[in-house]
Amino acid sequence: MAGILYKQFEPKRNKIVIDFNSIDGSKTHEDTAGPVAP
Repeated sequence: MAGILYKQFEPKRNKIVIDFNSIDGSKTHEDTAGPVAP
C-alpha cells in the first residue's frame, strides 16, 4: 500500500435499522401503497 495507513471499519452498533416510515414521511400512504420502483 502506497504509504496509506488503514484499519478495518469497526461500527459502534451491530445493527443498522432503516425506518422507511421516517424516511418517506413526506409521502402520503397512497404513494407508498403502489408497486416499488427500482
